[in-house]
Amino acid sequence: MIKMSKEYNTDVEFPIEYTNFPQDQTITNIKDSTISLKLESKGFNLFSDLYIKKKKPFRVNLRSSRIHSNRYTLGNYVITSTLLPQIRMQFEDAENIIGISPDTLFFHIENISSKIVPIEFDINISTKKQFDIYGDIRKSIDSVIVYGPPSIIDTVNSIKTAKLSLNQIDKSVKNKLALLKPKGLNIDYSVDSVELDIQVEEFTEGVIIIPFNYVADREIRFFPNEVSVRYLVALKDFQNIKAEMFEAQVIFNPNRQRTQKVQLSKFPAYIKINRIEPETVEYIILR
Repeated sequence: MIKMSKEYNTDVEFPIEYTNFPQDQTITNIKDSTISLKLESKGFNLFSDLYIKKKKPFRVNLRSSRIHSNRYTLGNYVITSTLLPQIRMQFEDAENIIGISPDTLFFHIENISSKIVPIEFDINISTKKQFDIYGDIRKSIDSVIVYGPPSIIDTVNSIKTAKLSLNQIDKSVKNKLALLKPKGLNIDYSVDSVELDIQVEEFTEGVIIIPFNYVADREIRFFPNEVSVRYLVALKDFQNIKAEMFEAQVIFNPNRQRTQKVQLSKFPAYIKINRIEPETVEYIILR
């Protein structure tokens, strides 16, 4: 049983946080994440330090620390005994410290660089029957500036968003997605989120009959000489659809016998094409 009035020596371990990096620089390859202080105190005080008090991290102020360079490993280090003034400012029992371990904290300091990378959107959306997304999903940004050591950001080719799942929606939605940081990478972003504007409308099917042109170095007659285009359009745009908004053509392929494929070369951007009927047409070469 511990005698609370007797003097004891023990090691108390604290997590390390590095703060106040040199301007335009950051810290990488941290070898030591904890520091151990050997305390000499009475049993009750040690019991309090070990079990009652919440262990707050020891913050190493790099601007107030003497940082050494290791020319052999191209790294940096701080002698922990020189951190005693910082320790005394942060811990009540610092006067009772009789030892610090490890004797050296190793890390790398690198200049901060930047580059622009695209954002990968993790989005899964389904709509109710007869509803669909109207146009493209509007995004506040589609790329982000990444800041960090060159050795790290050179490996970053894109940044992912948090996942967004919307099921069976029938109304427009606005949402904000966080930009995820890859685990273990010491990087920062110019922004931490992206805003989405997802417009949803009720759609209906429309049909329009149009003639088609052909591209060939000979005179050809096609059967039939027009096609039906079936499309989905938002109800609010249905009355605005006109035949002159569409163009279809056949690019003559002499290797195809009997039939040629019809392709749409022009149609409104806000509609969705279901199919062309017929997809192929028969022909005869006149001359």
